[in-house]
Amino acid sequence: MQIFADFTCAFGPFSPILPCTGPRWEIYQTIQPQSHQRTSIPLMKYPRRAHFSLCVSSLTSLLLALGHNAGAVEKTWANVATGNWTNTGSWVGGVIPASSLTTDSVLFNNTLTTTASVNVNSARSIKGISFAITNASVTFGGSQLTLGTAGLTNPGNLGHNFFNTVGLTAAGTPVNTGSGAFLFQGPNILTGLGGLTKAGSGGIFLAGPGTHFGDTVLSEGKIQLEHFFALQNSTLDTGTSGTR
Repeated sequence: MQIFADFTCAFGPFSPILPCTGPRWEIYQTIQPQSHQRTSIPLMKYPRRAHFSLCVSSLTSLLLALGHNAGAVEKTWANVATGNWTNTGSWVGGVIPASSLTTDSVLFNNTLTTTASVNVNSARSIKGISFAITNASVTFGGSQLTLGTAGLTNPGNLGHNFFNTVGLTAAGTPVNTGSGAFLFQGPNILTGLGGLTKAGSGGIFLAGPGTHFGDTVLSEGKIQLEHFFALQNSTLDTGTSGTR
């Protein structure tokens, strides 16, 4: 004999996603034999009013949890040759990326048709930056730009430049290059307690003093040290596949 069971409370089906723990409405288990005769067996009875308020609270908590990262998207730089980071006109859709290590990432793609200069006009944090661009290089300047765990990704063959300070907060922050490169140049090129892991066949060029404390790991490609103090606080691990 096939048995079909469901849980029902007074305001609709009882959902295991929203367990109404504590006081609740009357809940019945309905057992349906193959003959389709239904028999309701009372399982438990508790005060009705308390159950309703608790279910509303549980539903509210779930909706907040689902919506917590709803705005976490990739923000795209507009076709702006020279622009400030905090200018709405610099971004497709006019939405500035949140200054957060875990929320928004930034994308430079072929929306940009010319070489771009990005002025980080106030210190900002960002989850990561991707350069899916094949026709123009990007140069950053201004205030510190701190990277989250997504790091930097440059799958193409172009070089992009950081003349501002880049902050590292996580161990092994990925810096991935295709056949292109990243140039870091300035009075303090890399800073923070984090480190980086260089991947991809391209190179990174460290042309200034750096003060970051995490390990600098060369997994693939090349790290070129162009300043004596580029890694003054960091240990360089070249493994077996990289070149320095």
